[in-house]
Amino acid sequence: APLCPGQGMPAARHAVAAAGLFASLPGPAAADYDGREAEKFWGLAAATYCWAHPGFNTSLYVSWQCGHACDRVGLVPGSVKPFGQANPWLPNTAHGFVGKFVPAIDGRCVVAFKGSTGLKDALTNVASSSPAALDGCVGCRVGRGFKDTYDAVSGDIKAHLRHLGCQSVALTGHSLGAGQATLALFDLQRDFRMEASYTFGGPAIGNRAFRDALDAALASPAAAPLYRVVNGTDPVPHSGPLDAAEGMYVHHPGTEVFFRGRVADGYETCSSSNALSGCSYRFFKERTGLDVRTITTLADGVWRLGLVALLNLEYHTFYLDQKLPDAERNCIVQEQGAGAVLYP
Repeated sequence: APLCPGQGMPAARHAVAAAGLFASLPGPAAADYDGREAEKFWGLAAATYCWAHPGFNTSLYVSWQCGHACDRVGLVPGSVKPFGQANPWLPNTAHGFVGKFVPAIDGRCVVAFKGSTGLKDALTNVASSSPAALDGCVGCRVGRGFKDTYDAVSGDIKAHLRHLGCQSVALTGHSLGAGQATLALFDLQRDFRMEASYTFGGPAIGNRAFRDALDAALASPAAAPLYRVVNGTDPVPHSGPLDAAEGMYVHHPGTEVFFRGRVADGYETCSSSNALSGCSYRFFKERTGLDVRTITTLADGVWRLGLVALLNLEYHTFYLDQKLPDAERNCIVQEQGAGAVLYP
């Protein structure tokens, strides 16, 4: 059975950490997971959700004055550029923003991707159950929805990174955004120097060949690590595309950082080579009774994983002792005036 909120995590309304924790720029890429860095990137991932709320003006990203969500991490005002197609009648794209960390002289930049918030994102998730070949990667297949939505914005992202004169780039995102950030990492590391990246609650996005290719790139001396943070029995990291050769994709690149609940209780790390024998995979299997490696068809996944997911979705919005709240409090919404804030 899944954990109860009181057993492995604080109540859903646990207060957000003090804004000052997020105010300074990330430090240099390090070989080990850095909890303070992760908190900052969680703040950036959370800020992407402002985009989805009715009444939010994306110009507030540009000035980096979107409310408490922007106050938590220092980006250079004027450097931030949103990306993604907001027109609901046009094909879906990834959404998020590119920006430069304070101080600007360091040339350190970030690309943050928004997670699922509406019907079009839900359709992207459905499309991602079907894999497609990935150009420039022999034998690699990734979820079609992830690929199509990232491809639609990749040119804009690269152009703005070059316009900003970025000397290094980090990536972040939550849920669907974590999947798109992982695909972006594979793409951008060929053209930019990367810094340590942190994703939260991301699905598997590619087959074993994709995992191996990205891990090989991350292992090069000039590369920086990818930390994939997973909380409790969050079901999303145990979902992914399916095909006849591998069934449901379960292989993730990078280093998993697994929290059973509260940050104070510590974490476990697993490399991609041993992630299926420990960390969240083992915990999820023990707690839910479901081994997702036994899922071989989409219908099987919808029925078996879907039921487990409904019972454990609270863990998907709860990371690093902070919840992506449904309470309206952390992003300024234009028609409510400068004092109104929504999302974390």
